[in-house]
Amino acid sequence: MELNLVKYCKTEHLVDAIEKGRIFIGTFDRYRQIENEALRDTEEGCATPAILNEQGDMLISENDNDTLLAYSSIKITNEWKINLPKGMPLLLDQPSFNTFIYCVSNDHQPSIEKAKRLGYDTFFKITDPVQFGRALMSSLSQQYNSQFGMKCYFGLVNYVPRKIQVVNRQSKNRPIQSFSVKDFFTKHERFREDREFRYVIFEYSNSGHTEYNSFKVYGKLIENIEISKYLSRTTK
Repeated sequence: MELNLVKYCKTEHLVDAIEKGRIFIGTFDRYRQIENEALRDTEEGCATPAILNEQGDMLISENDNDTLLAYSSIKITNEWKINLPKGMPLLLDQPSFNTFIYCVSNDHQPSIEKAKRLGYDTFFKITDPVQFGRALMSSLSQQYNSQFGMKCYFGLVNYVPRKIQVVNRQSKNRPIQSFSVKDFFTKHERFREDREFRYVIFEYSNSGHTEYNSFKVYGKLIENIEISKYLSRTTK
């Protein structure tokens, strides 16, 4: 698929990015709580888990509309069963994980009107998506002096009716992480109009590169002239 990646932003941030390579990279925590209603997604990050037993029976589940996915009796982990009326909400906390995310739009017809819908007034273009991602990762790694390095994933967002992640808590083959990378590229279909392309940057927490750190920040302002090499103005 041909990409035309643009970042909607405010004019002063466009100047900082183009001339200095200075940009702000948010985290999932930020986008779960951001005041901008057009950008806030309380489900951002990991999908809501559905818990299975060893036989593959679903124990509990939930979707964004607070209605049950299954209307029959629900088995809980101690083998007790509970019966809930049809449609009664059953809420679960999402896995607690916070990492860096940089969101842009794959928009072949960017406009100031679209920028204003998001609370901005302009936009710039990413001319080399791969090198830009490497520059982001390198800049964050230097700032945090990452002992075991970082990893950057990037790609288009997949929009779905609901976000469910299956977790088998008793399986010996269960992955160390309670998430898969694709969870970070999945959003509810109500955001489909954004045509989002995103960069997700993890910091490894061990030498085997099997676990990641969870940051306690809402974002980081980074400045690296290398970043500016892969950006260009698209508006006057």
